[in-house]
Amino acid sequence: MKTARLRSIVQTEENDMEYLVKTIENRDQLDQCELFYVDQYNWGGDYRPKTYGRMGYWKNHGFLVQMTSEEKNPTGVCTEPDGMVCRETAMEAFFQFFPKDCENQIYLNFEANVLGTLHAKYGRSRKDRQPLPMKLRDACGCRCRILENCWKMEIMVPIEVIDYVYGKNEVTGFGSGDSFK
Repeated sequence: MKTARLRSIVQTEENDMEYLVKTIENRDQLDQCELFYVDQYNWGGDYRPKTYGRMGYWKNHGFLVQMTSEEKNPTGVCTEPDGMVCRETAMEAFFQFFPKDCENQIYLNFEANVLGTLHAKYGRSRKDRQPLPMKLRDACGCRCRILENCWKMEIMVPIEVIDYVYGKNEVTGFGSGDSFK
């Protein structure tokens, strides 16, 4: 298992942390990746169930992310792709590949409710985000499951999505030492 560098899963003006993303050969190896913890919140409110996850770079496939929220009795009703899953029990992940490219400050936003309904968009800001085409959204393979004391989300950020958003042939593969947000 190799290691590529991920520059910050959560980044705020006060916090810039690094997480080492291991290269994995299959989905089962994700359990060997280090845990990250969601401990920075960009919204108000006091309700913040313990949330953590793992991420690995599945060579020639993309970035596999699994997150767990220790929330009991999660709820969800939205089944519309790109629907308002943010109003329900949901988890969210943001990615910005090629952050040093000042002309291309595009980020990816993935949010899913407990039913696995995926909100998947990309853009330079919250206001100009565009939805991923359905074929690419489906390629993310978002899966959620509710357990007794928590719920889990698994999502893939496929190479095809990165190629589509950042330009074909832009991504030639990620290797050790690569950095992204």
